[in-house]
Amino acid sequence: MSEPSSRAARCQACARLLVFFPIYVFSSVVHAAPPAPVEAPTVLEEIVVTAAPPARIAVAPEIAASAFRLDQAAIANLPQGRDTPINQLLLRAPGVAQDSAASGSLHIRNDHGNVQYRLNGIMLPGGLVGFGQDLDTRFANRVDLLTGTLPAQYGYRTAGVVEMETRSGAFEQGGSATLYGGSHATWKPSMELGGHTADGTNYFATGSYLRNTLGLENPVASPEARHDLTQQGKGFAFLSKDVAPDSKLSLILGTSDRAFQIPNRTGQTPSYSLTGFSDIASGFNGLPSASLQERQHERDQFALAALQHTAGALDSQISVFTRHSTVGYTPDPVGNLIYSGVASAVQRRSFVNGAQGEVSYKVNPAHTLRSGFFYSNEQSVAGSQSAVFPGAPGAQQANVPFSIANRTARSGDTAGLFLQDAWSLTPKWTLNLGGRLDGYSAFATEHQFSPRVSSLYNVTDALSLHGGYARYFTPPPQALISQGNAARLQGTSAAAQVLPSAPALAERSHYFDLGVLQKISPDWQVGLDGYYKLARNLLDDGMFGNSYILTPFNYRVGKTHGVEASLNYTGEDLSGYVNLAYSRGLGKEIVTAQSLFDAAELAYIASHYIPYDHDQRYTSSGGLAYRWGEARFSADLIVGSGVRRTAPGGIPNGDTLPWYSQVNLTATRKFAALGTQGWEARFSVLNVLDDVYELRDGSGVGVGAPQFGPRRAFYVALTKPFSL
Repeated sequence: MSEPSSRAARCQACARLLVFFPIYVFSSVVHAAPPAPVEAPTVLEEIVVTAAPPARIAVAPEIAASAFRLDQAAIANLPQGRDTPINQLLLRAPGVAQDSAASGSLHIRNDHGNVQYRLNGIMLPGGLVGFGQDLDTRFANRVDLLTGTLPAQYGYRTAGVVEMETRSGAFEQGGSATLYGGSHATWKPSMELGGHTADGTNYFATGSYLRNTLGLENPVASPEARHDLTQQGKGFAFLSKDVAPDSKLSLILGTSDRAFQIPNRTGQTPSYSLTGFSDIASGFNGLPSASLQERQHERDQFALAALQHTAGALDSQISVFTRHSTVGYTPDPVGNLIYSGVASAVQRRSFVNGAQGEVSYKVNPAHTLRSGFFYSNEQSVAGSQSAVFPGAPGAQQANVPFSIANRTARSGDTAGLFLQDAWSLTPKWTLNLGGRLDGYSAFATEHQFSPRVSSLYNVTDALSLHGGYARYFTPPPQALISQGNAARLQGTSAAAQVLPSAPALAERSHYFDLGVLQKISPDWQVGLDGYYKLARNLLDDGMFGNSYILTPFNYRVGKTHGVEASLNYTGEDLSGYVNLAYSRGLGKEIVTAQSLFDAAELAYIASHYIPYDHDQRYTSSGGLAYRWGEARFSADLIVGSGVRRTAPGGIPNGDTLPWYSQVNLTATRKFAALGTQGWEARFSVLNVLDDVYELRDGSGVGVGAPQFGPRRAFYVALTKPFSL
């Protein structure tokens, strides 16, 4: 079958799945059991899903923002259970689109990154990679995703706030060991242990080791990538101690070590001549592209310590944190030179320390004041050693390379204060007013006052409306800025077309959100939410060069809008959900990091709005779960209309990749073995239809190599709990 025909067939299949899957969910639920008698409706506060797949569940009353929750039972119904990566877990929420699935990238409401991770209410500091890759799902007792117009207590990363409540051991005495493995030579042993003592000490720890041959996305459509081995180790620990009847001290520790081979593209044609390996004129190539040996190594360690105190109506928490992260990219010295004209060994390091405090005072049952501060200092270093040819891109003057060193070191500070007032004006109406004052000083010095207002109104016990306005201030990720001297590379094969090049700036945006949530019956719930964002210096990220390290840049202006709809059914044994989302994002005029772009690309974007490279117009997810005695069966589906690529004729982000879909199935059962109870076995099939779909084709603004979604894979997990 030809490529256009193949793509058309996949697109039609995806469209059929998108249309018929909600109908299938509905019919399956309706015919599975007679409807339960309608009980008296309850107030729309946070609803804990105890045995269902994830779904948008409520509007959190105190913050009047959309809240999506997964507890341990909901996580257990996912295809990979507690072995599900955090980014894959969040893909089950409305308005979350995937990008670079294996390496952890995702987009919440059409933002690139801009996700805040918090553990037990403490914001985790920024670093070189997102916490979506660092954190382990098995460490979480509960995961909440907050979106919309967030109150003043949330700052800096605001596209989505991932609130993780850690497992503490307070209700767990013992642990479990799991062996997980299957396709792509996957092998993942893990263990968790928790407990408590009579003196009020709770503890929980988990560790895992992962090895497979699908570390990063395959750049070709084959079932297995070439040169894509990864080895990853992760460890987390939580400890809390009651130091007084009204005070608690807690400590959270985390570490991760991830080594990746960079997958190879086969059949590439050299662009440069290197003595002894490649000669363009004769066609000689002594190193096929399938033989390159590029690697990347990422390390992260973080620690959080918090003291919580309660004194009547006054609650307070103060915490300190530290994070150290490094990323090192090792090129193939010969291969990178003959195929791209530059071989750069890249090293990045980030060391962040800071403190955070928050106090809340309950004036009365309907009125709560909250205030707090945040401060962090980051020491970042970006260095590279680049081998290049004399000449210009695509036009070398000699076939003997030489080396150029570059280094950027910077100390940066981020600080903020907030004050907010959550006030129940009537039993049905909650109003949240507040504001933040934030400042950032590193490659630039900027500050902003950000007012916030949000409201929740319960029209009836089953129907609620929420909406609000937020001014957001988003500093650029300091550790990812490499403000080296691009002028040093002029006259070489790595020369920039545009100079000078400004460092990234903070994004400033106005954000509006309006939504409705209707509880149709005790089992059925439907939600609809719309948003609009208008930004100045809109932040985006791109992958420039061969390393898997993102670099931030700014559009002078950006505007994003979208609508999300969700339907959720939660029965006694059967449950299901469907999410549908539409989003559109446009940016104009790139005003920072100009040396990373082509001159023609910059000129076009300077006078035209273009879609963001990660702009995916339609996104859908859905799932079913059925419990039958000691067995559970579940299925879920992820559908996307494709992100952007360069259009024929060279218009940046002017075209769209084809639709894609991925269907996953899993079965889990508890059983007795070796004379003991409590064993659990899980069998999962990911991408059941073995759909071949492309997440990226290598074109677009700031897009690196092509990336294909993972092919069909089979996994088995065996878990044995134990007691102490």
